[in-house]
Amino acid sequence: MNQPILLTGVTGALGRASAFELARTGRHDLIVAGRSREKLNQLKGELVAAAPKPIAVETVELHLEDKSSTEKAAAAVKALTPSLYGIMSIAAVYKGARSLNADKQEMMFATNHLGPFRLVNALRPLLQKDGRIVIVSAPTTTKLDFGDLQGEKKFSALKAFGASKMCNLLYAFRLAREQKNASVMAFHPGLVKSDILKEAPALLRGFLGLVSSSPAAPAEALRKMMTEPAYANSNGKFLNKKLKEMKAAPYAHDKSAQDKLWEVSERM
Repeated sequence: MNQPILLTGVTGALGRASAFELARTGRHDLIVAGRSREKLNQLKGELVAAAPKPIAVETVELHLEDKSSTEKAAAAVKALTPSLYGIMSIAAVYKGARSLNADKQEMMFATNHLGPFRLVNALRPLLQKDGRIVIVSAPTTTKLDFGDLQGEKKFSALKAFGASKMCNLLYAFRLAREQKNASVMAFHPGLVKSDILKEAPALLRGFLGLVSSSPAAPAEALRKMMTEPAYANSNGKFLNKKLKEMKAAPYAHDKSAQDKLWEVSERM
């Protein structure tokens, strides 16, 4: 494969748009990961057709909340290629009520953080020198309750989602501290028209539907972050869809919180 880039969440609005942005450059082969095998197979043909010159597109079924699925996906990627140019962690879920995965872990924590943590850590040794990792997050201010990460004592859907996005920031900044050969960046796409909040209250869905925009602009930004020379030395940065650097909440830069989350995540 020719300098492949791995994308997760490609059957969602932002992941799909980002895959097409990359395909249209014709510069990189793609490994696209998502939950639906049928949708992945259809997307593969569309991406190949969209490229201005031949590229290889491989598909990997991935259920991030499931440990076995994530491990199988990592193994499948390793079987496809000895090296990666980049990893784009885009997939995320929102759950309106507390639900658990097979390991009895809260679903948003498992899908939005533990899955990407497991997948990226397994695959980052494959990154070529000057490779890039982009982790999609949000400018959340929610601090983690390490005594109740699974929401067993008290659960709020919005707080749990915000906490999972804080996990993304803590992980990205912690990874940036130790990643020597690659640039690790966090990215806030803004409010994107998608079905991620389909379980949110109707009033909230309606409001967000009015203020959300097409995934085109953030997808273009993601493509630039992943491929353009200007972002080759952007390790530890948090950018928005206009490619302006954002200030994450001070808590996201707390090294003790970053390290504690890493240790807890490894144990889990």
